[in-house]
Amino acid sequence: MGRRSDERTPKATAVDGKERQAAVDVASKCVDQAFQFASENLDSIGLPLTPRLAEYVRARLKGCEAEISSSLEGRWDHITFDWANDDGNGTEVADSRRRRMPEILRSESGDVG
Repeated sequence: MGRRSDERTPKATAVDGKERQAAVDVASKCVDQAFQFASENLDSIGLPLTPRLAEYVRARLKGCEAEISSSLEGRWDHITFDWANDDGNGTEVADSRRRRMPEILRSESGDVG
């Protein structure tokens, strides 16, 4: 008989990995655009971008939020700081970002120093 359907060749796995990375890259750009658009519109009426939007988006990322958060390169750390994790439970990275939160907020507002 033929191969079992759950057995994957290394080549097929590599292609799947490339497709996944491409999908994560596109999703990162979409999330960045969504946050940028929301931020600009909320700023125009004097409201801040809230973590509520990030949680709404996060629920639809289906487990790739850590990869997307890291590809956003810190631009939206103030609302995605708990998306990244390194061991599955998110404690180490999330805790380090929480400790850096005042520094992140100062650098975004231009009050570095």
